[in-house]
Amino acid sequence: MVSLPRPIELDGLDPIPSTLAIPLIGRAEARRAFPSLGFEDAAAEAIAARLVYEGAPTMRGHRAAVHGSIVRTQIVDEAARAFLSAHPGCTVLTLGAGLCTRRARLGAAAASGSRWIDVDLPAVAALRRGVFPEAVLVTGDLAAAGFVDRVLGALPPEQPCLVIAEGVLMFLDPAGADRVFEALHARLPAGSAIVFDRTHPAVVRTRRLVAAVYPSIRVTGATYHSGIARIDDLPLRWPRFRVRAADLYSRRYTGFMRFANRLLSALLGGNTFYDVALLEVT
Repeated sequence: MVSLPRPIELDGLDPIPSTLAIPLIGRAEARRAFPSLGFEDAAAEAIAARLVYEGAPTMRGHRAAVHGSIVRTQIVDEAARAFLSAHPGCTVLTLGAGLCTRRARLGAAAASGSRWIDVDLPAVAALRRGVFPEAVLVTGDLAAAGFVDRVLGALPPEQPCLVIAEGVLMFLDPAGADRVFEALHARLPAGSAIVFDRTHPAVVRTRRLVAAVYPSIRVTGATYHSGIARIDDLPLRWPRFRVRAADLYSRRYTGFMRFANRLLSALLGGNTFYDVALLEVT
């Protein structure tokens, strides 16, 4: 249940935490801006209406970011529904939860005995607690040594877990992102799954250009710090991972974006510049 007793202030957040506004505003704008996508999020609309954030008008006007946020949300929602259906009573662990509204949006699918745990920095967790008083929150820095390991160590050891990381890993430094994957590989029980998005390292190397052409990122002041060139390389480092899908986002491109993706992929050795992936833990 969403609780909105007062305005939600984001202007005091640091650059990376403030990126939570990008997907929130995208979901809130979906019904108006892209009705053909068939997506709506009443909870996000209610939260965004109470948002106090200087960058909000820029984000609302950045149609590519709005569209991309909706599509990514739909992809992760589909993965979550499938996992919840296959594993009733599972744990759903959201890394960098921000003001995610997935549990409210999935309704009955999310209420089938599953346990939802949200992880974020203290300032963001305080915001989330004010909006979702019933949320189970763990606060800390995902990149900190041992933190994700401790979070996972507190979960039921034999219960499959779905880990969601949207718009998170690219903002960690490479060592921090590796620590996240290392902990997930070591701690998650067999049958678990990880759904996450990633950028190519070439995007990280051109992050100033990204900020120049991507106003939703520019207004936050955040920059990308790590990338993954090939999802298929992850099991080479962490053999319990099995790639179920590496291109859940790019396979939905149509028209010009499909052409542009093919062109960029050719320049990147056959890899996409951005995508959503799904890993299974064996």
